[in-house]
Amino acid sequence: YYFRVKIMDYAGNVRFSRVKKTIVPFDNNSQISRIRGFTRSTKKKNSRFYLGTTSYSSRAGQSIAYRFTGRNVTLISTKARNRSNAKIYIDGKYRKTVNGYSAKAKPRREVFRASWRKRGRHTIKIVNMGTKGRRYYDVYGRAVGQ
Repeated sequence: YYFRVKIMDYAGNVRFSRVKKTIVPFDNNSQISRIRGFTRSTKKKNSRFYLGTTSYSSRAGQSIAYRFTGRNVTLISTKARNRSNAKIYIDGKYRKTVNGYSAKAKPRREVFRASWRKRGRHTIKIVNMGTKGRRYYDVYGRAVGQ
């Protein structure tokens, strides 16, 4: 969403603020195009999860893919002691390995971002690498910019 404020004083002078944008995230259970091994959680009130839900994996090789239309995408996840690394693919091409580890739990973290010049239809796929001693990987949601 894009916002701009129109300001008019008593003399009739008009000015506009700079355009500000905000991105509304999608819940982890929306726009799934393919799922292999990721479990959907139920809604839990007062949880730290976005909209109270999360999708998670506990085994190497399990994956989840989402289709979306936009100019950019941000993956939102948890970083914690027991979180694995994950490989990220965009439109079938490997883009990056993200590290899910953090000594202190950090929910709702931006772990990956990609952008394009033009708005288009894309797929983001997350593959749990099952890092030794840190086998869990979860997805809270994605933020898509139009």
